[in-house]
Amino acid sequence: MMPAPGQFEIKKTGDDFPISKAALGSLLIIKNGINRTMGKKLAEDLQDPFATAELVEIIINQSYPHKSLIDIIGAVVGLIILAPFYPFLALAIKLDSPGPALVKLNRISQGRIFDLYKFRTMMANAEELKPLLRQFNERRDSPFFKMRRDPRVTRVGRFLRRFRLDELPQLINVLQGEMSLVGPRPVEPSEAVQYPASHRHLLFAKAGVTGLSQIKGSSALAFQQTLEYDDYYLKNQSLALDIKIISTTLAILLFDHNAV
Repeated sequence: MMPAPGQFEIKKTGDDFPISKAALGSLLIIKNGINRTMGKKLAEDLQDPFATAELVEIIINQSYPHKSLIDIIGAVVGLIILAPFYPFLALAIKLDSPGPALVKLNRISQGRIFDLYKFRTMMANAEELKPLLRQFNERRDSPFFKMRRDPRVTRVGRFLRRFRLDELPQLINVLQGEMSLVGPRPVEPSEAVQYPASHRHLLFAKAGVTGLSQIKGSSALAFQQTLEYDDYYLKNQSLALDIKIISTTLAILLFDHNAV
């Protein structure tokens, strides 16, 4: 069923997005037209609605029954098993370099900016140094930044990334309802403004700790492939697919340590 007319409302308003002129000032869903306006730049680009009613229905209503409950159970179990290791990881991070052990990063999920939790793997001033490294970006086909030998990554940070341990705190985001165990990649606001209109609906889905694009190659994928895998997942969600993705993710965690 489609949400009743008038059910759509403002999801986010403000200047939270760290983008210069093209700040995502507002994320609006306007009833009937389903016209989503994302800051000044996107408002100019999207004079016509970019999402049909059918597409909005897919995003809002087509997760399988009890997916949220499974997310909560999975997050609780994961935190119970892994929480005892958190203090040791935090201590290692603090001893290795100045700065907090846990960081909060701006990401987009369900059409909103939220604070994504991660163990810090970079220098405390990593964001300030990022513009200086743009020329070394290895993902020139996309808005994503990837540098295999990023000098901002700390010694402990490389270890955490190798075993994907830096992402464990995201279970807290799942428990808070901000993320799902499985879903599209959580993107930065500065990346979101560069999404093609045909795939901006991904920004309104619940982002996942892992997902189809992550297990199919993650940063090794071309940008368009990443979008297509995330789009496929949204339109084909099922418990069986989630189990397959989570199982593959666990296998990668245990046997593939090529993360950067």
